[in-house]
Amino acid sequence: HTINQAKSKMAASYEKAPLLTSQPTAAPMVGNEAPPPYTWKPDVAYATPAQIAGADRLDGYTIQKLNAVDQYGLYQGNILGEAISCGCCANKYMITDRQRMTPVQGREEDLVETPLWIVQEESDLCCRVCCPQHPTMNKFHHALPPQAGQVVCGCCYTGHQYLPDHSVPVAMTVERDGCCNKWVGCFICSEKCQSEAFLHGGDVEDGVKPGSLGNSNPKIIGRSQVPRNDCCTPHLDIFENTAGTEFQYAKLTGPMCFGGCMDLCFDTPFYINSGVTEGKGGDIGLIEKQAPKGFCDMCCQSVSDVDNYQVMLRQPNMTPIQKANMLGTAVHVDYWFFQRDVRPVRVVSNGDGSGMVVITLCNMYCKGCLIPCCITIPYGSKK
Repeated sequence: HTINQAKSKMAASYEKAPLLTSQPTAAPMVGNEAPPPYTWKPDVAYATPAQIAGADRLDGYTIQKLNAVDQYGLYQGNILGEAISCGCCANKYMITDRQRMTPVQGREEDLVETPLWIVQEESDLCCRVCCPQHPTMNKFHHALPPQAGQVVCGCCYTGHQYLPDHSVPVAMTVERDGCCNKWVGCFICSEKCQSEAFLHGGDVEDGVKPGSLGNSNPKIIGRSQVPRNDCCTPHLDIFENTAGTEFQYAKLTGPMCFGGCMDLCFDTPFYINSGVTEGKGGDIGLIEKQAPKGFCDMCCQSVSDVDNYQVMLRQPNMTPIQKANMLGTAVHVDYWFFQRDVRPVRVVSNGDGSGMVVITLCNMYCKGCLIPCCITIPYGSKK
């Protein structure tokens, strides 16, 4: 099916249909021609024209997906591990195509957003325990078709399974430095306090320390960085690297207040504007953190660092490199803004039967710092 057919069928009735073709596809056209649909496996008949930007850094399978998709979902996984470990487990994300539904193997009556990549964090356990702004390598693995989970005791379904495909190479890698090489999360006064993330095409060698590659990698795609002149409005400058030359391609602008109970009630938008322009126009696109959609989702977000996003790209002629850079920026947004916020409601005990219930209404951004706006309710006090 073509993209338009997939959109019309999904909008009409979400009727079950194999929206991912298994037939060979031609190479993408350079111009205004619609890109071909992607497949679950690399297409041997698919050849990437050299004139497509990124052909030297991204494999044809990744370019095929990026060309075909404009609206992505970014969903953080490992919910149980995040809740039990208080966020110390390695992060895991799933990136989906929000405009194409696909049946779950083994439960064909269930239609889900088509998974594109499983993003797995590689980092040091001690760093994760000591600092939420730890150095990370986040690797984009191509996703396998969604599979049905197990049924326990004949009635309890464990949920769908979304697994990475290790038979094909890694698509992209997000490199992000952190403590103690960088003191991110504090007042921005120098480059050591600026959070930044680099996006590389393909995989990086095992054992490479986050922060050691940067622009020196020949497969560098781009990076996003918090500017030093930030004040009360959070920004990320988004750079693209072409032929060894770096230039600012876009600027991301977020709200001054977010997080806490505010996140449980409202979506949090981050607008992406072309060049160095800031504001709420979002001519390139939008990265939006989504509020919980139901009671179960609200409970998960209240007790863990699990967050869900949608990435909407609005410019019709974006290159695969630029789309990939937006996905890398979305991962950076989650680490920079939402992996260091506190729970909406928490209890602080004094150990003698008294303490406080702290309700975080929201976090206010101020030059790299997050200042929680809270209400405290004492309990057990005799005074």
